[in-house]
Amino acid sequence: MSMRAASLTGTSFGVTLVDQIHLATLLYTLVGVGCTSYILYKWVDPEERASVQRTNTVVALSTTAVFLIANAVSIGFAVT
Repeated sequence: MSMRAASLTGTSFGVTLVDQIHLATLLYTLVGVGCTSYILYKWVDPEERASVQRTNTVVALSTTAVFLIANAVSIGFAVT
């Protein structure tokens, strides 16, 4: 809804800062859903649980870091 409202306010063409932030958020959410699906698929095997927990931690930390850096870079380019 927020992305739709933002697109109605301006007449500029191309990818705006708001679009970049929304796309980064959508990608971040998609990776989270994919990781959750993988975890639920592998969780049934008790021998895989330690590996799945490590994978969850690595994916959560790395995607959060990439998400924050991508948004910071996008905002930095918009400000300058």
